[in-house]
This record gives sequence, structure tokens and C-alpha cells, in this order.
Amino acid sequence: MKLYGFLVLLVVVTLVAGGLGCAAPAPAPKPSPAPSAPAAPPASAPAPAPKASPAPAPSPTQVAAPKPETDVWPKVIRIESKPAGVASYNMAVALFKVIESENPGRKAQPAPSATSAAYPRDLQDQKVEFAIGLNLGFRWAMEGQSTFKDKPATSLRTIGTGSPYHYILGVRPDSGIKKLADIKGKNLIGNQLGSETVPPAWRALLAAAQLTDKDVNFLPFSGSSTELVSAITEKRAHGQVWYVTPASTYIQELSVTGDLQLISFTDEEIKRALAKEPAFVATVLAANTFKGQDKPITTFGSNTDVVTRDTLADEVVYGVTAAMHNRFAELVSYCPDFVQYKLPDSINPSMLAIPVHNGAIKYFKEKGLWTKAHEDRQAQLLKELNLK
Repeated sequence: MKLYGFLVLLVVVTLVAGGLGCAAPAPAPKPSPAPSAPAAPPASAPAPAPKASPAPAPSPTQVAAPKPETDVWPKVIRIESKPAGVASYNMAVALFKVIESENPGRKAQPAPSATSAAYPRDLQDQKVEFAIGLNLGFRWAMEGQSTFKDKPATSLRTIGTGSPYHYILGVRPDSGIKKLADIKGKNLIGNQLGSETVPPAWRALLAAAQLTDKDVNFLPFSGSSTELVSAITEKRAHGQVWYVTPASTYIQELSVTGDLQLISFTDEEIKRALAKEPAFVATVLAANTFKGQDKPITTFGSNTDVVTRDTLADEVVYGVTAAMHNRFAELVSYCPDFVQYKLPDSINPSMLAIPVHNGAIKYFKEKGLWTKAHEDRQAQLLKELNLK
């Protein structure tokens, strides 16, 4: 009986234990280990970065054309002067030759004009690039005198001043004129139509002779030297009075034929002339400049300038200035008048009547010729002309 009870109890305990085992969750399986990352290379030897693929070359249509540089040189450098046969024309021819020699591929040419009165306006209006004429005419234009009263030509700039223009009284040997006072009652050709520089010289001449314009018949002409020659040789005029240089071919012609004699002025006459027109200076035409002229001729006059405008690029003016002086011997061989433009004389501060162009100043500075005296004179001229 006891044995029977023990067996019953054993069965009951076993059943209870089995039920409890089905109710408990099954243990979760262990996860599979994650694959290990590959080992990093040693710090001392880092793996090189992959090279970037080169960008594809642009197609021809994508290549931008290089921007061309602007050429500031005019197609032609026009140099205004008097007509052929007059000294300034010979100078213009000589200058254009050396410009082309010094600047290969560039072109230049003379631009003859009947009257120097046109020079300042033509420069200001960019009809020409350079002009060769009396500096007093350019100065008057900048100051707004006469025809420039309403619109002064303030853009004018020089690159050098040189050969003097002598205001010369030349007479026929049979004219009866032996001295300046003898022009009273005579016919003189030289009243150049439209000229800005002849009327002041004529007034100075009359003042020197202590005469008035009613005392002398001043014949007009257009500016052609052939008119002067014909008026003398045809005896329509007793003499001529005009600006002369050693290269004035019409004087040479009349001197060779013996049709012209040159008259000197006394110191007192010159003094009276300069008092009348202070823009002039006393000048001397050297003896033997012309055939039969064995004595120096004392008179008054002005100097020529090679003038440009401030709107012409510095590079261009530098190139022209360099041509003048780098080829100076060649220039003088073409036209002896240019001997007066030898540096540093051609930029002597006391001779400068108008300001110097910046392009020319650059050249003079490179040559060590632009001094404080030049700077001071430049500043003075700009101030006098109300340009600074």
C-alpha cells in the first residue's frame, strides 16, 4: 500500500515538471558572428587615393578665341604742313620717312595745307595727328585768341621745338629799299590770307619802322611760295616779308638769280618790334645762308614746333618721338632744318610755348633728359593755359 502511494506521487511530479518545461521559451540561437572588416593598412603606408580621370578635352567649338589687343596707332600718321616748296613741307616729308623706318608696318604722310591757321583746329578735330608750325600760333590758339575765341584749341601738345622762323624783309635790288624805314610807300607781298601768325608780325614790323598800315601797301597771297617769286620777278612788288628758314627754297631760287636782297634791322628796330608783340624773339639768320648773303641778317621771329594733340595715345607719340631722335642723323640728312631739334636743346624749358605730350615726356625721361626744370615749366604752362 505504501509502495503504491509512492508510485502515484512520482507520476504526478513528473507530469507537472514536463508541463512547466513546454511553457518556457526556447533559448534564442546565438547569432552568427559578423564578418570581420579587412585590416587597415599600416599608418606608415597609407593606400594611395585613386587618380581622378582627366577632364575630357573641349571640342574646337568650345575653345575661346584669344581677344586681340587694340592697336592704338592710326592707319596713317598725317603730318600737316605748308604746301610743297615751303620749309615745313620738307620737314614733314623727312619726319614721315623716319617714322616709317623706326616703326615697321606703320604708315605716315605729309598733309599740306594752304594756311597754318588750320593746324590747331585740324589737330583738335583729329583730322591730322601732327603739325609743324610756329609755336606762337599754337599758343594763341590755346589761349583762345582771334578765330579761336569761342573755342580754344586746348588739346595741343608739343614733342619738341626747334628751327627758328625769321621774319625776313627781302627786296628787289632796284626797289630803292636799303633799310627798314624805306618801305614807306612801297608794295610788299606777304599778307597771307587766313594766317594767324602774319598779322601780328606785320604789326610788329610797322612798329619797328615807326609806320602805320596806311604807309605801306601790303599785298595778299594764298601762301604758295610761287606767288612770292612771281610777284618779285614780275616786279609787281618791291619786296616780300614772310617767315624764312635756311630750307626756304623760294629764297634760294631768288638769291641764285640775284632778284632778292635781305635787309637787316637795327637793335632799336627789333626792340620796338618785340615791344609790340612779346610773343616774338630776336633772331639772326647766319651769314652765307643764301647765295650773295655775306652778312648775318638780324631780325625777329619765332620757333617751329612739332605739335600733336593730347588725345593721341602715349604709345603713338612715344614712337614718333623715338623716330625723330633715334634716327636723328637720317632725319637731318632729309631736311637740314631738323638740326635745330637736337636734344636736349629742342626741349629747353625757356623755348617751350605749349605743354609737352606725355608720350614724349616718357621718352625724354628714359634718356635722362627730363629734369625738375622741365617739370616746373610744364606745370607753369598748364597753369597759364588753365589746364591744371
